[in-house]
Amino acid sequence: MRKGYVIINAQQKGGVGKTTDSCMESLVASLIFNKKVLFIDTDLQGNGTTFLAKSFNITEMQKTLMKCLEDGDLSEGIVQLHENLDMIPCGYDMRKYADFLIETFNTVE
Repeated sequence: MRKGYVIINAQQKGGVGKTTDSCMESLVASLIFNKKVLFIDTDLQGNGTTFLAKSFNITEMQKTLMKCLEDGDLSEGIVQLHENLDMIPCGYDMRKYADFLIETFNTVE
């Protein structure tokens, strides 16, 4: 079994190109290098989600990343954009993530 790669573009500062880089890396890997890509948008502004959805004429997305986390099944949020490119969209509901972590994992015994 071949192993996959995880690429994370992270930076505290805004406006440095994280979303642009992430979207372009996903497009190049999937469309040019024919690699399977799952783009997971974690930004509550959802700009990566908006860009990729518009690029592939996707108008409906059933679940966001936050809803999938709450339901315990990320696979329910996967949206196929292209043969080799899938996405788990993010939206403003991601603002609840910190509370979700506290409620889910804050078990002091």
